[in-house]
Amino acid sequence: MATLSFYARTVGNIANGNKPVLSNLNQAPTLQLTFTDEGTGNLKLDANNGLPDPNTKVIINGVTMTFTLTFSANLPTTSKYANLGGVDLRGKQVAIITAANGKQFIFVTDGSGTIAAMNAMPNGAVSVSNVNVTAPVLVCFLRGTLIETPQGQQPIETLAIGDLVTTYDGRALPLRWIGRRKVSAAELLFYPDLRPVVLPQDMFGPGLPARRLKLSGSHRLAIGGWETELLFGYDIALMRANHLLGPSALPGEKPRRVNPGRGIEYFHLLFDEHALVLANGLACESFQLGARGELALEAEDMAALGRACPGQTLADLLARPDCLPSLKAMQTAALLTWAGAADQPADASPLCHMTNPSDLAA
Repeated sequence: MATLSFYARTVGNIANGNKPVLSNLNQAPTLQLTFTDEGTGNLKLDANNGLPDPNTKVIINGVTMTFTLTFSANLPTTSKYANLGGVDLRGKQVAIITAANGKQFIFVTDGSGTIAAMNAMPNGAVSVSNVNVTAPVLVCFLRGTLIETPQGQQPIETLAIGDLVTTYDGRALPLRWIGRRKVSAAELLFYPDLRPVVLPQDMFGPGLPARRLKLSGSHRLAIGGWETELLFGYDIALMRANHLLGPSALPGEKPRRVNPGRGIEYFHLLFDEHALVLANGLACESFQLGARGELALEAEDMAALGRACPGQTLADLLARPDCLPSLKAMQTAALLTWAGAADQPADASPLCHMTNPSDLAA
């Protein structure tokens, strides 16, 4: 039986505009929600058209019960969420569930909501954004993506556990686990957020990527250069593929979300550490549970993860640090605007991507 736990705050009610109103701690202390597949279900939180999740239950104060996923959303990006119990929760995804006992709860889906962070969350209405009442979150590559290995590029679907994969900084890491998630044509039709984001060939410079790259919207890719250092103080950072879909001053073909009109298959690549691999020549992240991927895994996948990582608990995997800092949506938007500005130096490269592997090795 697989389980997954989060610290959560009680939601007194949902105000106009889908604003969850947090109850005071003296009335409803922070508690722990433990989701369970009961051995036969999964740990994917399904909206299920407003009905209880058919494959997952939640344990609250020792009592197992059904629940309904009310919606997921993103926390505000204001400064008061920048340091909650020592954790930066600005823009983090949260989920709101309604348990069978009628109570509603809110938790941070990437596992970063420590008890101190949840205790420090401001009481009252939370002005969340990007409310989603339908689809789970996927963080993965599509079938056909070419992954760099010591033997050359290899289609992702041909890789096997134990195979060596070349990282952006030139190391060769063994694959510990490979996950697969098939998404049907019907799911793609009804849940647009499950559709892949297509990055055009040469978007970040010649060969970056070497051909069109299709990623799940939540997948993060590496970006770097003088732009990111000047604007945000990062030599190199990660940004989500779906954050590239907004207005942009960049020339040429724009990233877009597409519906292939048929079912697709996503792949997860897990290593002993969060790493950057070369996908169609572009530096992209490997699978990271803390990037909300755990909400898209089936029970069989969770069990396989446990076997692939002996001696590590699910909590250990959730606590793994990211290999790089991440840009928030507004930061990516600023970068897109800056990269396309007409008054840049003539030799400036739009969205200057990393070109020297030594940048990471330093």
